[in-house]
Amino acid sequence: MNKILDTLFLPQMLQCGFDLGCHSDSLNNYVSFVPQKEIGEGYYNVFVMEDMFSITSKHFVLYKDSEIIWEQPEYLHIDYKQIGNVQLQGSLHKGDVFNGTLPSMQHVSGIGISLMPEYYTNVLYKMQNVSESDLVAALLMLNTTPHFYAGKEIINQIKLAPVNRRAASMYFDSKIREMLALLIQWYDNQNIYTHSGSISDTDKEAIKALVDLISQTLTKPLSIQQCSQYTCMSKSKLSFVFRQITGKTISELYQYLRIEKSKELFGTTGKSIEQIANIVGYRTHAAFSAVFRTETGITPSEYKKKLLSSNEHEKLK
Repeated sequence: MNKILDTLFLPQMLQCGFDLGCHSDSLNNYVSFVPQKEIGEGYYNVFVMEDMFSITSKHFVLYKDSEIIWEQPEYLHIDYKQIGNVQLQGSLHKGDVFNGTLPSMQHVSGIGISLMPEYYTNVLYKMQNVSESDLVAALLMLNTTPHFYAGKEIINQIKLAPVNRRAASMYFDSKIREMLALLIQWYDNQNIYTHSGSISDTDKEAIKALVDLISQTLTKPLSIQQCSQYTCMSKSKLSFVFRQITGKTISELYQYLRIEKSKELFGTTGKSIEQIANIVGYRTHAAFSAVFRTETGITPSEYKKKLLSSNEHEKLK
């Protein structure tokens, strides 16, 4: 074992009734925890880069309440919860002691990224004009401003990446750096308005309501004129404010949400690619496939194969 596994995961896993499961033959920094049969079912997979970061993928349920008293080390955490409205959340732990209960029959599912202090010292410190306090503030802003869509895209890429390859450390490290760079950029964009006072609470609420409406009109996208009327903003103001708050244009958000909806349908239905393309608003298979590849880096058929392979792998655990 190593420092991160020994301090960050073993205490909480053992207290919850998990046992050490399988590990990768090609990687000594990947461990799968599984709950004891009488305790629960599912998995809690951990990939670590010693003294730097960890990535967790979990999906489990416990049959009874589990009391946890856990002395945590110092670390920053990004959590991608897949319960209800999926969104990223950020937190800072300064050697806290966690004392709480993990309730029974609650399905826990998602991806987590934990960054140790050494990651900032050895990696992020070299980034020009980015302080540790900037990073902490950016992470905590995720909890109040749930429009960091670029981060969700990267999380999905991490979720689908195989861990049984020797390039895993390099791949995950590059994805974390990409996410943090985009997070800092997004944080700076938010602060332009916070510091200048040029965006009102009314405008923020209007954009939030528009985003909700966009998610409900994927098959018949609203025109910029309709969006302008809905938010009571001029077209130029709407375009500028919308991009700063969400990180995307209105058309880019439509495209992103359509692909997210299609991925959800691939995982929950047995519909064909053409059927799903029509459901999310694309008239042709070719148009859908082109956009899907642009957004995810792979074709819909490749995504379905990876999803099937991942599901089969989980059933074998």
